Amino acid sequence: MGSWIPSWMASWMASWVPSWMASLWSGSPAEDACVNSSNSSGPESITKISNGVYKLSEPGGPLKVEIVFIHGLQLFDYRDAYWKTWIAGKTDKDGKEFCWPIAWLAGDVPGARIWSLSYDSTALRTGTTGNVDGYASGESLVQEMVEFAKIGRHNCPVVFVCHSLGGLMVKEIVKHAHEKFGKDEKYKNFLQSIRGYLFYSTPHDGSCLADYCKHLPKMGKMVSRLEVINDGIGRLNSSFEGIEKDYYPNRWQYSAIGEAHMTKVPCTGIAVKIVEETSARHGYKHFMTAPADHFGVCKPEEKTSISYLRLLNLIEDVVGDKPSLQTNDEVKHDRSELIYSKVVQRMR
Repeated sequence: MGSWIPSWMASWMASWVPSWMASLWSGSPAEDACVNSSNSSGPESITKISNGVYKLSEPGGPLKVEIVFIHGLQLFDYRDAYWKTWIAGKTDKDGKEFCWPIAWLAGDVPGARIWSLSYDSTALRTGTTGNVDGYASGESLVQEMVEFAKIGRHNCPVVFVCHSLGGLMVKEIVKHAHEKFGKDEKYKNFLQSIRGYLFYSTPHDGSCLADYCKHLPKMGKMVSRLEVINDGIGRLNSSFEGIEKDYYPNRWQYSAIGEAHMTKVPCTGIAVKIVEETSARHGYKHFMTAPADHFGVCKPEEKTSISYLRLLNLIEDVVGDKPSLQTNDEVKHDRSELIYSKVVQRMR
């Protein structure tokens, strides 16, 4: 599909897109200046299992659920995205940033083993980044998960938590597990263990971001997955939905959260909706809209934020308990503290 951006604007954009995108992704001038100097070790509590799999937290008691986080598209360097994507929207009482799956979720769901995946999701293609497409990444990740981390092999539910492009990656993972490795008992167990998916602003039907990325000097292979109405994303959705319908009917639960705010483009005065509601909603019954932009939708500011409560709700559903939580598109603030308390009490 051709770009919706007029030709006169495209040439003008080509000169400033790389600079504003760098600011948009990095989040701070300091990171902008040293965007290629990654410290991929992350918090000390994180354990690296393989190139693509990191363990964020071990359960504090009997294992009840495995939660797998998957980051989205990055501009230059993806190596820190497996934990930086999940930094909370506010600092702690000491003014420090923190990874909320470790700081919050591990305590609120003591029976959870929490994982995070890392893959080359770089939008800018260089000699060492942006050279792997979704098919190859999904093929590698599913093997690392099942063979090395043994995810889905403990007779407990598996829940995926995905931001943006990460939601398309989990579909690649499931597709490979079923079509390529489905006769292997380890992969059968993995697929049978999957119970839920939470999508934070996933462009199930594409995003305008692909049009902006086309004006980078060299576009990474992952970007084509984001194009609106493209054959690749249509076939991926069809395969994924067919696997569920034919082999796992009524087994998987879905929740989706969209972005309510426009994402501001630094130095331009322009604000854009990265993933439109229609693409994020994708027909899912449980859809909510969070008061955040595309990059803030997966960064809850507090435990009573919609984006955090919705995840707790999904985990409760797949683990077995059924708390009476609000499912409206808006969670009223005066009840959010009570809801959060009830959810946590049921999980302990």
